[in-house]
Amino acid sequence: MDRNRQPFQDTIDTAIFYGGGARREIVDDIKAALADDVELLTLAGTDGSGKTMICRMVEQELRGTAELLFFEQGVESFDEVVNRIAAHVELEEDEQTDRNTRLEKAVEILNQQDRRLILILDGAEKIFLATLERIRRMMDQVNSSRLAIQLLISGRPLFSLNFKQLAIINFIDIKEQLFSLDP
Repeated sequence: MDRNRQPFQDTIDTAIFYGGGARREIVDDIKAALADDVELLTLAGTDGSGKTMICRMVEQELRGTAELLFFEQGVESFDEVVNRIAAHVELEEDEQTDRNTRLEKAVEILNQQDRRLILILDGAEKIFLATLERIRRMMDQVNSSRLAIQLLISGRPLFSLNFKQLAIINFIDIKEQLFSLDP
């Protein structure tokens, strides 16, 4: 390890990942859950607890063996999620096509090519509750015939409170797993 490297930076440097405090186990457990077809994973923790680093480690360790889309600072809207998925599967952009049709076509491409996409949404406490609801509904829609998209959502405790509010909605039961980080 480079002793001149500064540990606190604006960007995440996975080379200085500290696996103690059960962080290594959580990375491994998240990877195992994804391999076990868990559709929705949530990671909650306070500021500085290592959420972003864990998400980056998962991304780094799965790169080359899985298709990943990383949303670093949450998402502004559900349209942003659909547009990034469509761009990832190289769906040609048609301004006449609505969001639902773009999503259906993108999932059709994933299904035809027997591909699975993992979305990582970090900073989820910044996502509006209505957008979280649409993302969760998307999971029901896109995975109805086969597992095409898995979701890892990471955020501060406020995110967990917002996400729990969605329990009043009748979603399809899917495999879910919650991870929480101690400070």
